[in-house]
Amino acid sequence: LKDSTIASVQKMGSQLKNTNNGILELMIDKQKYVLAVGSLGSVEWSLILVARQADIMKSVNKTGLAMEKSHGTIWKDFVGYSLLIVIISVFSAACIVWIFISPIKQFIEATQKVSKGDFSSSLPAGRGDEIGVLAKSFNAMIEKLKISEEIEKEHAQELENRIKLRTIELEKSNDALNNIKKELEKTVKKRTTQLKKLNEHLVYTEEGERKIIASDLHDS
Repeated sequence: LKDSTIASVQKMGSQLKNTNNGILELMIDKQKYVLAVGSLGSVEWSLILVARQADIMKSVNKTGLAMEKSHGTIWKDFVGYSLLIVIISVFSAACIVWIFISPIKQFIEATQKVSKGDFSSSLPAGRGDEIGVLAKSFNAMIEKLKISEEIEKEHAQELENRIKLRTIELEKSNDALNNIKKELEKTVKKRTTQLKKLNEHLVYTEEGERKIIASDLHDS
């Protein structure tokens, strides 16, 4: 550096002797250079890195632009992923709500049908949670109600058949009583006619006998 024809370089030589670590500035032909000095203590040497300040600033600017671009890309990715997470969360929440609400809705509809006497409904009982247990209990209750309804229908049908049979028997008995009544009426009517004729005959006979007795008394 001492042998350089540039005065600023010669001056920098003396400054470097007194600097172990640091950054120095150097002007050459109106261009500023930056010197980074670092001493190597083990060998008593110094490492000097020289670069134009314009090149450094250019690199810094490029790095800043790249960082800004990366920051924009990261921000866009962050916003995109955030929206995607929100959408997935909303969809997952809707699915979870549907998973829990749908069986309850089916249960309400089934109970309304049962209250109206419709026992054809049943609930899917493939789940292993409390809703599945509730569905199994509901289906078992429906089966018991079906059996009870069938037994009730059988009893009602049997009672109806008995009532029909008893009605037929009563009708036959009534017909028989009516026939007996008619026969009795005919017999009474016949007996009444016979008695009337007998009474007339008795009256006529008594009158004839009275005439004979009166004639005998007159002759005597």
